[in-house]
Amino acid sequence: MRKALKITVIILFSAIWGLGFADYDTVYPYFYRWGIITDEYRYGDLFNLSHLPEFKEEMVKCRSELTISKQSPRPVHLYVLGDSFLEPQRVDSSDFIADKYYFFKWENYMHFKLDTSAVNVVLIESIERHFRQHFEAPPVARFKPDTANFVEKWTMPRTWMGKIDNFISSGRVGGQIGLLLMGNSYGLKFTELKSSLNYHVFDRPESSVTISKDGRNIVYYLDTDTLNFPHTSGFSRISESRIDSVVNSLNATRQELLDMGFDHFIFSVIPNKSTIVMPEYGVYNRLIERVQSHPDLKVPYVSVIDEYRALGRKAFLHSDSHWTCDGRLVWLRKFNEGLNQVTTDTSGNSRADNCLGPVSMKSLVRQSL
Repeated sequence: MRKALKITVIILFSAIWGLGFADYDTVYPYFYRWGIITDEYRYGDLFNLSHLPEFKEEMVKCRSELTISKQSPRPVHLYVLGDSFLEPQRVDSSDFIADKYYFFKWENYMHFKLDTSAVNVVLIESIERHFRQHFEAPPVARFKPDTANFVEKWTMPRTWMGKIDNFISSGRVGGQIGLLLMGNSYGLKFTELKSSLNYHVFDRPESSVTISKDGRNIVYYLDTDTLNFPHTSGFSRISESRIDSVVNSLNATRQELLDMGFDHFIFSVIPNKSTIVMPEYGVYNRLIERVQSHPDLKVPYVSVIDEYRALGRKAFLHSDSHWTCDGRLVWLRKFNEGLNQVTTDTSGNSRADNCLGPVSMKSLVRQSL
């Protein structure tokens, strides 16, 4: 009996260890389908990092509430370069007044063939923490003229040694083994208990998150770590010359997109959660406002920072770094109003000079609320 038990344990743990080396995209979708493991992000990305039960909230899908109609007499084709805020599970083509909608993420490339009978508009969206990084070099390199519209997904080229190294990587294997063991209701309870003990008894929350002094709010560590991540934290100092560089990059991006044949370029920066719910954490560098109010800026923008400050904690999910349905709706309304404005301009200016100034865009989108 004892021998059979030992053999069973050895076989079980050998199987788990072996599955740690398995290709995630090939094997693990079956485990989700069979209920062996569950979606680790179902309670939010910040809960998934901290596993603190007080920041555990079931994620819900927001309903589309598009109440704005397109005003342009011509078709509107919208090309969107964005991050996780505009991923298909949060936002899709039904949320925009565009006739055609093309979305791709920052790590990928958009191959495009413009329809000259349409108004072709580019939206570039970024979360505040990565805004400076995205515009250190003009992101226009991610747009590639071609014979058709399609998204090219970026993959890291690997040598055979690189593939072997990735196969045996302790981080990848350990993460997949941890998912097998803890990616279920029983394993999650154990993880929550351990995290609660570390935080409430030893004052040691997970290093990947920052918790406010009153314990009511949780944010991503890149938002607050001014020592190790000064380029992402909203509380690290930014010189005026750095702001000038971002504005120059935005203007250069606009001109290059116009030269490619696009009619309009709009940008939007979503505030960090810490900017809204933890302003007392440090001295805020006001990155968004300094860029938007820069006298040399030639690009229209859609800003929600003032509206999010008015919403406060209602702008962001309790256990996640993304917006609530209220916060999402504010941004969608403002952007669609701005899109109507740029696509119905009848000033008769040439395309290269037909860009709304940031002041007029700002005035317009505020009126939309």
